[in-house]
Amino acid sequence: MGRTFPLDRTGSTVFGRDPAATLRIPSERVSRRHCEVAPTAHGFMVRDLGSSNGTLLNQVRIPSPQRLNSGDHIQTGDCLFRFSL
Repeated sequence: MGRTFPLDRTGSTVFGRDPAATLRIPSERVSRRHCEVAPTAHGFMVRDLGSSNGTLLNQVRIPSPQRLNSGDHIQTGDCLFRFSL
């Protein structure tokens, strides 16, 4: 069973191990600043922040920022998140 994490609708939500990360993930497979999800005029976008293991969107490694759709899956290390509006 999962947990719900609200996203910041006015700024970015940073996923990572860093204590300053918005969404802190205590896993060695997650970089200090792994990825971020940010609102734009066209919806939410996810982008990798130069992580060691990359960020996956629907099981595909993202090379550049990608638009999120409700139901998309974001994977950072061994953690899987489902995006919903």
